[in-house]
Amino acid sequence: MNRVASKMPPKELKKWLENFQPEKYEKFRDQWFGEMLAKAQPGVRDQVMAMIQKTPQPVVAACVNSMTEYSPVAVLEAFVGPTLAIITPENKGPHSLQEAVPGLKTKTIEGASHWVMMDKPEEFNAAMDEFLTGM
Repeated sequence: MNRVASKMPPKELKKWLENFQPEKYEKFRDQWFGEMLAKAQPGVRDQVMAMIQKTPQPVVAACVNSMTEYSPVAVLEAFVGPTLAIITPENKGPHSLQEAVPGLKTKTIEGASHWVMMDKPEEFNAAMDEFLTGM
């Protein structure tokens, strides 16, 4: 199975997932999400971090584990309709979804965090409008 979120070698993945165990979670959570929010607008950063800090550790751990086990590649490759991935420059890497699915159309929005729709709602909505209008 081609799991985009788990492209790292199994030993590395196992070690990374250990960070979501209760004894390591809180420190790792703030670091990991902090990195994803590095380019966030201040209000977005505060809102996302508050939400994440309220989310119980077992819920986040289960979501992350599921993310490493699910492969969207087969579903996207089988889909015959139009697709669009709205990404930031940080999403451009060898393990990114658009690299795993040849031909997946992308729109890059600069200066935003992983939560691009919150950081740059006007640009995000314009990209969606353009995509939907072109259908």
